Amino acid sequence: MLNNNMNILIAGDSWGMGEWGGNLPTYDVSHLGLERYFRTKKYAVLNVSKGGASNQESIRKLSFSLSYKAWDYIFWFQTAPLRNLRPYTTFKKDFRSYKDLLDKSNELLDKDYKNLNNLEQPIHCIGGCSKLNLDAIAKYQNLIPLIPSVTELILEDYKHPDIWLEEWNPLIGRQFDKNSIDLLYNDQNSINQLNEIEGYRKYFWPDGVHPNRRGHKFLFKYICRTLNI
Repeated sequence: MLNNNMNILIAGDSWGMGEWGGNLPTYDVSHLGLERYFRTKKYAVLNVSKGGASNQESIRKLSFSLSYKAWDYIFWFQTAPLRNLRPYTTFKKDFRSYKDLLDKSNELLDKDYKNLNNLEQPIHCIGGCSKLNLDAIAKYQNLIPLIPSVTELILEDYKHPDIWLEEWNPLIGRQFDKNSIDLLYNDQNSINQLNEIEGYRKYFWPDGVHPNRRGHKFLFKYICRTLNI
């Protein structure tokens, strides 16, 4: 059971930072989300999440933060594993099919889990723009799969895509067969169809992808209920 002396560490990418809103160039965090809600309970919170961070980056920041103090709860938001490959200089040579992308994603994710586990701290894992791989994470005793997918938890009728398309998308070309292109199209379509799911505007608007303050309140209540906070 948490009390007012508890310390909470949050790490991840933009999904761990809260509600996003506005338009470029002022597009920014408009509510601190999970961090804010824990602070209202008078808990000490350090949030080292960074917009656009890879899993590799967020794990490195999390690792560094462990030296600050003893943390009672650590929450890590998982992002798209292919971000670890930036700047994608060999993408066209290394990837020629959807299976290649999926296999590499799972390979990178397993390494991320291993690095997290090696920190030798209980870490509650949350699937953000990338779902947790429950089979892979089960091998690691320090990792607790708290929320496999934020979108699927909040929106019961939504299926999160297997691959989250990002800045490497323009590198997809003739090296990919039609079936692979179709599968990638389906994943992108899943992202686009978020706005067709009941509850989308309530929990994901105005940003359209990240959970808003209501979405983070949903997560907060779920976490408190699940962990008996």
